[in-house]
Amino acid sequence: MESKTNDQLSNFWQLSINDAFKLLETQATGIGTAEAIKRLKQYGANTLKKLINLIT
Repeated sequence: MESKTNDQLSNFWQLSINDAFKLLETQATGIGTAEAIKRLKQYGANTLKKLINLIT
């Protein structure tokens, strides 16, 4: 998946489903295993980092 510009993704809610699929290079059934492995290597795991308590 090529890099998308902020402009293309900033108003994602205005895209049709088909346009969103094209932009994200996916489909209604999702991506296949090979594509998932490729994206995992490229972008890393889709995880949340632990929130540091900033309120004392």
